[in-house]
This record gives sequence, C-alpha cells and structure tokens, in this order.
Amino acid sequence: MARKKKENIRYIHVPNSIVQNTEFAGLHYKEFTVYVALKIKSFNNIYQDYVEELCNRLSWAKRETVYNSLKILKQENLIQYDYTEFPKNQEIKIIIVQDNSHFTRLKEDTIKQIIDVVKNYKTSTSKNNKNKELHLMGIRLYYYYVKLYNSDKGYAYPSFTKINLGTGIARGNISLLNTIFEENHILLIEHGKKTNDVNSKTNQNNKYIPLLEVDNKFQNDS
Repeated sequence: MARKKKENIRYIHVPNSIVQNTEFAGLHYKEFTVYVALKIKSFNNIYQDYVEELCNRLSWAKRETVYNSLKILKQENLIQYDYTEFPKNQEIKIIIVQDNSHFTRLKEDTIKQIIDVVKNYKTSTSKNNKNKELHLMGIRLYYYYVKLYNSDKGYAYPSFTKINLGTGIARGNISLLNTIFEENHILLIEHGKKTNDVNSKTNQNNKYIPLLEVDNKFQNDS
C-alpha cells in the first residue's frame, strides 16, 4: 500500500516581542505585515527581490509606505540593509535579524486566507469599504489571537482594551475584523454577557479561538 504523501506546510514565525508589542510599542500594523512579507519571501533570513514583490504579497499598492515601513524596521534593528535610498526598478537585499526568542507562527496558507476573506468582505459602511489596509490589520490581529491562545483552556481571553494596546488596532476595526473572521469561520467567538454598566468589563470578556491554527477544545467540549 502506497504511503500517503506528507502535506508540506510552511509556517511564518514572528517573535513574540513583535506580536504583543512589548518591546516595539511604536510598531504599526504596516511594519508588522511588511516584516511578515519579508519572512515569507526570504531564504536563510535574506530577502532578495523587488520591493514590488512585497507589495504583491501584501496585496498592497502603496510602494512608498512599504519603503517607510522598511526604514522603521531597520531603526528597530529587526532588519538590516545598506541603502540610503532604495533603488527603483532593481532588486533589493534585506537581512532579517536573527531572533532566537519565543515566537508565534501562522501557516502561510492562513495568511493568504486572511487576506482573501477580509478583502472580499462587503459592508454597507462606506468608510470601511474605503479602508484598503484592513487586511493588513487582519494579519496582525490573527497573530495576536494565536499568541494569546491558551491550549489548556482552549481559547484566548483578552479584553478589547488589551487587544488595542497590544496591536495598536482601533476598537472599531477590531470589532469589524472579528465579525469578518467569525462569518468566514476562521475565528470562533463566545461573546461575553452584555451590560448597560459603562464601567463593567463584562462586554470585553469574549473567548477567541483562531480555528485555522489551533485545536478547538472549547467547541469540542460544548
């Protein structure tokens, strides 16, 4: 009997200090996702390709913003390169600084799926329709949920305030992304009880299960 071919799964690792914004408080979701794109396209921690390839990976057309994000990543000593100004119409070489600390990983297919579901989401609110960077926030947020996922409990349990401080994503965009993830069955949420007390934290006590990356213990137990 022929052996079943082992599925080739590629994981994209990001240091927890970046995922949780502990050491890099000024790191925007744009810089985070540019870092992820570099990791996807790198070999032995070296990226050598056109900057347009980063834009394509992120499904993002703003080349100048990618340049700015690369400069910030260098300032934070997360990457290295020798350019004062990036050359146009030429390959660039970027070295990702090796980080041997703890990390969070997502499958490359998970990242692609997040981009697809967020970019294809239709909403009646014109403001959100114009947010062409929401999928970048989605990648940032999903990494955060996977980082905080407690395998013993079977869920992550951050408040909205903690998510906002840990990712830099605005509360309205967190809510919108949660809706998109939930409707596309890539995130399971057990919503906390609601209250009219503005000082209560009950509304924030949702349980999050990033279904694309973890065993769904909570769902199996229900």
